[in-house]
Amino acid sequence: MAKEVTELRDLSAEQIVEAANGILASKLSIDDPASAAARIAKLAGLNAGDAKEIMALARQAAESDPALLGDLLASALNDMAESEPASRETIVDAVRTAGEKQTVVGLDILALGFLVLCGYVVVKTEGVDKEAKTVKITKQKDGRIEITIKYTKKNLDPLSAAGKLLGKIWPKLGG
Repeated sequence: MAKEVTELRDLSAEQIVEAANGILASKLSIDDPASAAARIAKLAGLNAGDAKEIMALARQAAESDPALLGDLLASALNDMAESEPASRETIVDAVRTAGEKQTVVGLDILALGFLVLCGYVVVKTEGVDKEAKTVKITKQKDGRIEITIKYTKKNLDPLSAAGKLLGKIWPKLGG
């Protein structure tokens, strides 16, 4: 199991958004930020007419909780580094260069962050269980075997702006 990208810990939420936007937009084949909502709608199997609503929800989510966005994108980058080891060095490079330029992080950049996050969720959850399962087997001193199964599921508040955005996309995934 690969270690987390520890360099992410030293970044602000805005720097994480900057690094993740480039990495995840490339992974999702989003060449133009203006087309991001349409691409996410297509990935999620939604009607192309939903792109405006998805963009509006992304903007609302971006305004409501940039810190949450940073945390979620850091998790997505760590997940990508673990599941796609070849991408790890690209992620580390993006993290190292984040914030080197004086960049003003505006609402559009944050909204793009939420869109690429949703796209990553769509790509990662197709055909994949939505909860983590941990199995621990312990042999007791008396010879008995104890099996502990732990299910972990992180829920996002569906009433938050980020929850509404993911909620728009999630039903198409069977979640």
